[in-house]
Amino acid sequence: MNYDPFYQIPPIHPPEKRPQVLRQEIASEINRIIEDLKYRRPFLRDTWSRHRDRGPFLDTVVSRWRDLPASDLLCLHSDLVLRADAFFCTLLDFEMYIRFTEDMPEALLTRFDRSLDRLKELGEGLIDDLGGAQEIPLVEFEIDRVESTLVNSFHREKDLPTPENVDADAWAEETRKRMAELYVDAEA
Repeated sequence: MNYDPFYQIPPIHPPEKRPQVLRQEIASEINRIIEDLKYRRPFLRDTWSRHRDRGPFLDTVVSRWRDLPASDLLCLHSDLVLRADAFFCTLLDFEMYIRFTEDMPEALLTRFDRSLDRLKELGEGLIDDLGGAQEIPLVEFEIDRVESTLVNSFHREKDLPTPENVDADAWAEETRKRMAELYVDAEA
């Protein structure tokens, strides 16, 4: 079969590139989890403090590691599999804690920080040994253009009525007429 990357969805990699792609995907997932936990820490703290909502925590620690078939794991060196498994087991321990904890916010943050430090310790060297994570492209905006578009979308026409240029009697008559249209039965 001839491999054509443009006609296969989802992407199917040629067998000879499968180990490389798999290592890169695992490294990217480990990197994503660590970065998301670091970046979302204040949001997660506030959400737990105010709402006791576990959802954002659980969404942040989602992993596809447990879904990998054994045939994919055979593409990796056994040392990498053991180290990745140690990372994801630590992540699973943290997920179980989050799923069932009733701790107050400060106790939860203490556990969060310890777990994040451990995940960083296990994950950072592993990311390098797996070949590095994919660069995630940043989306850049022209902030002046975005701000001016936003401001213009709320811009009012200059000739809108203001208290200084409105005839009070005409306004009252217009209001009565509009109310009569809305509430037909009100005048009956």
